[in-house]
Amino acid sequence: LTHSRVWIVDPVDGTREYGEARADWAVHVGLAIDGVATIGAVALPGHEDGIVLRTDQTRAIPPAPEKLRMVVSRTRPAPQAVAVAEALGAELVPMGSAGAKAMAVILGQADIYLHAGGQYEWDSCAPAAALSPTLIEPRLA
Repeated sequence: LTHSRVWIVDPVDGTREYGEARADWAVHVGLAIDGVATIGAVALPGHEDGIVLRTDQTRAIPPAPEKLRMVVSRTRPAPQAVAVAEALGAELVPMGSAGAKAMAVILGQADIYLHAGGQYEWDSCAPAAALSPTLIEPRLA
């Protein structure tokens, strides 16, 4: 991580979900330039369309429904996320991989992904890069 350009790869983000043959796992490939997640792709092989979300493809995020949906860990939801969801009246959507959670927001399957820590660069580089070109409209007044 001390170099200007660093490729960061997570070949199976959500190993538990992959091992259980669930759909909520991902493959991450990201490039950090001077410490910033700049280029990335997140593949969702278990998704019904086997989709890949990439930095060079922007997507309009669908409008949020009246009742917001927050993705949280399916095995250990962070108390902070649960508290925010309760305060907002949001529905909790349990999911596995960090990449699957972040991409759920882009795909309109969730509206909020709040994470309280414990991630490594391989968990967040590619998803952060894939999210960066997407135009996110303010959802709350």
